[in-house]
Amino acid sequence: MELDGVDRRWRYGLCVPLAANGGWPGLLVLCTATPLVVDPDRAAFFEVLGRQVGAALRNARLLAQARTGRQRLRALSLRLVQVQEAERRRLARELHDEIGQVLTCLKLSLEMAARLPADARQARLDEAQGLTDQLLGQVRRMSLDLRPSMLDDLGLLPAIHWLFEQYAASTGVRVSFEHTGLEGRFPAEIETAVYRIAQEALTNVARHAGVDEVIVRLWAGPDALGLQVQDRGTGFDPRSSIAPGHSSGLSGMRERALLLAGQFTIESDPGGGTRLTAELPLPRPGFSHRSRRRRG
Repeated sequence: MELDGVDRRWRYGLCVPLAANGGWPGLLVLCTATPLVVDPDRAAFFEVLGRQVGAALRNARLLAQARTGRQRLRALSLRLVQVQEAERRRLARELHDEIGQVLTCLKLSLEMAARLPADARQARLDEAQGLTDQLLGQVRRMSLDLRPSMLDDLGLLPAIHWLFEQYAASTGVRVSFEHTGLEGRFPAEIETAVYRIAQEALTNVARHAGVDEVIVRLWAGPDALGLQVQDRGTGFDPRSSIAPGHSSGLSGMRERALLLAGQFTIESDPGGGTRLTAELPLPRPGFSHRSRRRRG
């Protein structure tokens, strides 16, 4: 064919289809100064050339994808270690500051009660009993923070209701909750991811949004389980807050979703509120989708 708009020395061209994996990812254009006569031998040569170049391009793309995947896996592994260490620091701090202090007070109360005469000992024993009750409450709270048993026993919806009640009681932030299609059980890893993303998102609202109400939407479709947490608070710049090394928890939420082949999006502007959305694919269909709605 004759080419227009090119150097006059290379006015003729031959298009060779690039074949790869049963498809045609592109064309190889060979330019010549004179018309090129394609006989059967040359046609066979160009056909082989097209297949080889197409295969080389396909292999290069696959290699680039594999390299990107390895880099992402390394980043996720590093982030997992960082999250584990942060959780261990938090637990160590709580054990030392809360549990350790109560145990110390309990030990002192029992030692003092042992030195008192029998008629004056009851008051100290009552104090020790109160400290024991306080200690049991703190251990139970830490256990529920680590893994609420109702998430395993009753499922996502009851656990989410319990989370909202505890959250409102401790922060004063009301939760407006809308949900649909959650009557069935979901795979344990998906229920855990949704619960943790909701927990972290609500924590960020209480810390940073400056609002007295947050809206949470939770829905199940045929193919995905979705969560949305929205507030009308101060907002922020998502690009800086999700950068590596930032401690807002947004990276952790996104990684939870991505590890389950899901999607995680953040919409926010300073002064315009924030909306976080996570959608996790369901490995099996067949859930009931009767709508429910609750405000609280």
